[in-house]
Amino acid sequence: APSAGTLPIGGTVTIIGAPGWRLVPQTNASLGIELQKGDAFLDALVDPNATGDAATVLATEQASLTGGTTQITFGAVQLGTIGTYETATATFEAVVTSSDGSAGSGSTGVVDGELACVIVDGQSAILEAYAPQGALDAVKADLATMIKSVGVAR
Repeated sequence: APSAGTLPIGGTVTIIGAPGWRLVPQTNASLGIELQKGDAFLDALVDPNATGDAATVLATEQASLTGGTTQITFGAVQLGTIGTYETATATFEAVVTSSDGSAGSGSTGVVDGELACVIVDGQSAILEAYAPQGALDAVKADLATMIKSVGVAR
């Protein structure tokens, strides 16, 4: 399957789409990019207002997600590095009510997700992957590959 290729997500940061993932057209480029494969989505952007280390930025993102959904639970935060870039990741499960029609307008469903922050040369890259409950496992390897591909345009 074709890949979306190397894509800018903000600042000088890029991500490489895994095979089979397609770029979803966005109306607002400042919101980064969205990739889709089947029922799974990956949103990636650089937050120019985010400051601090990967764990701090991740905690800020967790707080903003907590405010926006009906109910969300996060797994333990995992800290690490990709090459020289500091990372923080956490899985989540959320009960969401769709208003944009993605799960049927006004319907409620459970999604599994993963939230990751990668600090690339002082820029906070934020990646949020999500899929209907049970569907995320099928793309876990792709997500790990794409998170590892985050870096600076060369």
